[in-house]
Amino acid sequence: MKRFYATLTSFTLLLTSSSLSAKTQQTYYCESIGEGPGYVHHNARLGGLSPARIDTCGDWDICLSGSFIYWNIMQENMGIASLQTGDSPQLALTTYQQVDFQPGFKVTLSSNVSGDDWIGKAEYTRLHGDTTTETAPPPNGNMVVNPGFTSPGAVNRPASFVTSNFKVSLDTIDLLLTRPSYVSHLLIFTPYVGSKFGFIDQHLRTATLLNLLGTQPIPAQFDTDTWFVGPKLGMDLEWILGSGFKSFSAFSLSLLYQRQKLHADFYNSTNVNDNNLDLQRTYRFFRPNLQMALGLSWGTYFLDKALHARIFAAYEVDYYMAQNVAKSATLENFYATSSPSYSSVALGDLVFHGLTTGLSFDF
Repeated sequence: MKRFYATLTSFTLLLTSSSLSAKTQQTYYCESIGEGPGYVHHNARLGGLSPARIDTCGDWDICLSGSFIYWNIMQENMGIASLQTGDSPQLALTTYQQVDFQPGFKVTLSSNVSGDDWIGKAEYTRLHGDTTTETAPPPNGNMVVNPGFTSPGAVNRPASFVTSNFKVSLDTIDLLLTRPSYVSHLLIFTPYVGSKFGFIDQHLRTATLLNLLGTQPIPAQFDTDTWFVGPKLGMDLEWILGSGFKSFSAFSLSLLYQRQKLHADFYNSTNVNDNNLDLQRTYRFFRPNLQMALGLSWGTYFLDKALHARIFAAYEVDYYMAQNVAKSATLENFYATSSPSYSSVALGDLVFHGLTTGLSFDF
């Protein structure tokens, strides 16, 4: 995390110094500040699309935003156990790792960095959460733990209980350069380009109790530590509704170079005193990341146009492709000899989605 804070501090100092420099270069009047049709003609001399950034009469020309996020964490290929009911005919069911909404936050700092209304932006996102799933066989039925999440010696054996705890940590920083522009009196188009880097850590712990006398719960653990970096391109669209309200949408695509380190540790048989298996792998991939948002905002000026405040709420999706290397590597290394279908297993995608709401200040 020290790398995050060092990078964010350096970028903050750069934004602040650039903002003060740009403020002395621009020739706009305070009467021309604000968004909407009244702002267009003052900047027509620039040619092309008219700037649409929020300008205030203050000395800093900085925007600070804080957001509360309440996102659900989902990952594919997380089936823990298979159940068979005691009904006639029998029904086969799969129990998946429980997913739940988790709280987190975003902090964003942006500033005008040139006389041509280009904006530099730094955003930090943090979401850490965990869920626990406990599974038992249905009445008059049975349960077996799926391959890939327990000891190979316990697979396809009747189990009386299985518990799994799944922890996920997401920490990212986006560094972007953007320029909001009017494409009509009511529509603002904001393209941006920059870079994204961060960390995703996944930790899965399972314990399986078999239907055997004298057995103890068989533990297993799977740790995947990932860092990534890559370019990011995107755009925002804002539709001016009137009275300070806007609807907005956002879409971005990043191509991330990832390094993933997997460490899996579990027992080879049903005896916890037996030798354990240790699997360590390092993977390097290029993986796409998609982000989308759709929301509503309201903003207005205060203190004789020296301050602009804005509140917003949105539904947001942060989609990382092919992140579940733990199950794939375990199946390929310990089960492929008995079942060739496990020699090539698709990597599951990791998705964060949910509510983002916050408040921003321009001054």
